Amino acid sequence: MAEKIEPKVRMNRPLHISFLGNTYVHGFYHGRIEDCFQRYPQVRHEVCFDFYSFLFIISGRGEVRIGNRSYETGDHLLFLIPPSFPFSAGFKEPAEGHFIFFCKDFYATDFNPIPLSYLFSFFSVYLKEKNIPYLKITPEIADVPVVMQLIEEEYQKKEKAGAPVIRSYVHVIVQRLLNFLTSHYPQHESFCLINELASLVEKYYVEERQVNFYAKQLGMNERKLNQFCLRVFGQNMKQLILERVMMQARRMLEQTDLTVAEIAYKLNFSDNSNFNKIFKKYTHITPLQYRHKHKPFLP
Repeated sequence: MAEKIEPKVRMNRPLHISFLGNTYVHGFYHGRIEDCFQRYPQVRHEVCFDFYSFLFIISGRGEVRIGNRSYETGDHLLFLIPPSFPFSAGFKEPAEGHFIFFCKDFYATDFNPIPLSYLFSFFSVYLKEKNIPYLKITPEIADVPVVMQLIEEEYQKKEKAGAPVIRSYVHVIVQRLLNFLTSHYPQHESFCLINELASLVEKYYVEERQVNFYAKQLGMNERKLNQFCLRVFGQNMKQLILERVMMQARRMLEQTDLTVAEIAYKLNFSDNSNFNKIFKKYTHITPLQYRHKHKPFLP
């Protein structure tokens, strides 16, 4: 059984604004390692981001720490750092490579976030048994650094950079890595089942919040479905559904002028107060506070 390393600290989700609010593409950042560490020196010490990170080291000797474990870096290594895991990195010599981080809301604007969650969960849970939270770039996935270079070129357009283009490139990386992992680790969960679950959640998350509904659609009982979700995503089915609902709530608060009551109604909450209560429990601030805090950073 793989060891599951729990993050020490869980930061409030809105705090990613302090890192991503002033970037060229809302919710996304790309930087060369040497430049990124100058802009965000706190990365040299222990930080706890609430977004997904790709750290691709082309060259440079040093140390990367994720959770409570440290790893020596080497050439052509790709680290995947899950949200809410304490993380730091330092190099003994000038390092070259890409550092990309983005919030789930950025990715989910065009793509279902469940495969993304599975990819990072794979590294945070399964590969811990071999103590290897990274991939060595081999000819089989040599196209991943090529796509990262395309992301850099698009991002360097600064204010003219296209979020949909960058999001599509990120999606290519996610799918490429998932294909690689499912072909090399066939003993782990079937990606077909994960895709089926993702489609069901995307189709029914507004009208169906009962775990039993999804279990029946997948031909399993609630207990097995919850065990599956805990093993693959680190959260039960109910939490998975709620995360998708809250993602849509955040999007509507940011991108529409609907009142909180109207959003609650459209998302099938029993009443406005119930929506406020659940939203605050999930984000630690009220819907109106979230809207006032985030809207100034939107393009």
